[in-house]
Amino acid sequence: MQVAYEEFWHIPLWAHQIFYLGAAVSIISLVIGIFRQILKWQRCRGSSVWQWSRLFAKFLVYIMGHQKIRRKKPEGIIHFLIFLGFSGLLIATTIAAADIYITHKLLDNWRYLIFAFYADVVGIIFLAGTCMALYRRVRYGSEEDETKLESVRVLSLLIGVGLTGFLAEGLRIAAMGLPWQESWSVMGYLIAVAIRAAHVGPGQLLDAHLVIWGIHVILALGMIAIIPYTKLFHMLASPANILLSPETEQTLAPFPPVRNLENRQDIGAYHPKDLGWRDALEANACTNCRRCEENCPAFLTGKALSPRTILQGLKTAVKSGNNLLEDGNGVIASEAVWSCTACGSCVEHCPVSNSPLNQIINLRIALTSRGFVPALAAKALEGIQSLGNPWEYEPAKRYEWLDKFKLSDVDDEQTEVIYWLGCGVGYDNRIQEIAEATMRILTKAGVKYKTLADSEICCGDPVRRMGEEALFQDLAIQNHQTLAKFSNKTILTHCPHCYHVFKNEYAQLGLEINVVHHSQFIMKLIEDKRLSLKEPWEQSVIYHDPCYLGRHNKEFSNPRQLIESAPNLKLTLMEFEENRDQAFCCGGGGGQLWLESEMGERINYRRFAQAEEKQPDVIATACPYCKIMLDTACSFRGSKIKVKDISELLEIS
Repeated sequence: MQVAYEEFWHIPLWAHQIFYLGAAVSIISLVIGIFRQILKWQRCRGSSVWQWSRLFAKFLVYIMGHQKIRRKKPEGIIHFLIFLGFSGLLIATTIAAADIYITHKLLDNWRYLIFAFYADVVGIIFLAGTCMALYRRVRYGSEEDETKLESVRVLSLLIGVGLTGFLAEGLRIAAMGLPWQESWSVMGYLIAVAIRAAHVGPGQLLDAHLVIWGIHVILALGMIAIIPYTKLFHMLASPANILLSPETEQTLAPFPPVRNLENRQDIGAYHPKDLGWRDALEANACTNCRRCEENCPAFLTGKALSPRTILQGLKTAVKSGNNLLEDGNGVIASEAVWSCTACGSCVEHCPVSNSPLNQIINLRIALTSRGFVPALAAKALEGIQSLGNPWEYEPAKRYEWLDKFKLSDVDDEQTEVIYWLGCGVGYDNRIQEIAEATMRILTKAGVKYKTLADSEICCGDPVRRMGEEALFQDLAIQNHQTLAKFSNKTILTHCPHCYHVFKNEYAQLGLEINVVHHSQFIMKLIEDKRLSLKEPWEQSVIYHDPCYLGRHNKEFSNPRQLIESAPNLKLTLMEFEENRDQAFCCGGGGGQLWLESEMGERINYRRFAQAEEKQPDVIATACPYCKIMLDTACSFRGSKIKVKDISELLEIS
């Protein structure tokens, strides 16, 4: 007996014609909807953010593999099931269409049996995923969630497509008399057996099949038609956003520099025309999954910020053409924009590679360039511009403490590293302790090094995070000129913010600097046996990952190796529940050292409380911002826990 696939089994010619007409209308609606979205994006300027490298790897890992989406259970697994089922059904439909309109022999004999089994299995996966998603949305979804109703409607439509497809298949198999080859259509065959057991007449089976098939076609084509007008549009926008995002495995993509500043009066994102089309794509790729909120330290401690609503605000503004910020009668509150710590957790956790952080910086640039700056931030920016530091101390007093080291002049040829001390080292004893410990380690290892003392000015990190882009670029040029004569030397810094700016953001301006963090450099000294550590120090230590060393630059191993694996050390290393790329921020980044939001709980208090749960003797970190914030929380809580930089731990030993 010949086994073959027949698409329009017992479907009259007039139904064929209606199907083709409906398919044409559905596809036209899809195309028009996509072009309407693109026309809205024309309110945005052309974007300079293009990154086509590693497209295939991103496709496999983030789209097909759902690497980030599957992190959250069970929602990630449910979405993966829907994706697998939908993709599988799309492939099955494509194969069936090729058999009908091209080869006519693709699904003959054994190939049809395999196809029938495959199509039913992926259909079962799709239906299982959509049903579980609908249950969780109805059972656990918040009534305050403005997307709940749309989600329920969309999921109900998808379930309707799946159910009517299986029911139409079951009616067809039942009307055919349960032929053996159709048993490979596992779900359809089970439905057919149940229908035959009900003793439905042949004529009724044929009529019912035609009706259910018609409903299935209407639902399926309707689903295609509404994609650009509902949250289903993320099926197109999210994969495109993932493929085009500049994020890599080595670092979170830094904010792209604003070009031609001298020819532009108003910069930043104030109106949709100030956005790039990639920004509009990001806004449309956002699925309202709330993972950014669930991992945002500002949101979790009761601040005004929600990274999700930032992106949804961009989407609303692009759609309406209104201003972005409330200061200009827009939709995004400036208080939310100023609450961000720039930790990058929202970027790390976004399953579709959005960067709410870069959108926030762009909004801050708009606010700062128009004079809407919080008083404390304005004072810090003025200090950096006039005195080279945000603490407003005279530069001459900045390095008086260096006299105790009696540093001798080292010949430039003999110099191994230039130790960049950073602008806070002369004004806060806690930062000074880090520098002193690092310098003693360098001396103990016999490293020939220089400091630039009063030639240093702020690296520009807080300036850029607070939106003063023009000042940042001026600082970058000045610092690069200072370091230019040491272009063949390594720049050493204990500050992850200086490290990140020198390594990633100066490079965007064409200013290359060879920089290492002190955790990397000290580890190399130990590996090269230039540094011998003695006198074991037996205490429990918990390590806090600085955002700009860990999450932003993916440096997790060296600090831990210094604590745990260095010769002669007997430290018990403990870990926070949220560590490495999942680490909770200390609350000091993004200019928050000078912004000091009073809303909600203090972020550094929350992080310190997480450490107290583990009962360590010492909290170790590798960032002066983190040390300040955690030490402040320690003092507030009256705790006996010590907060130390890793250089201080090694120096103690």
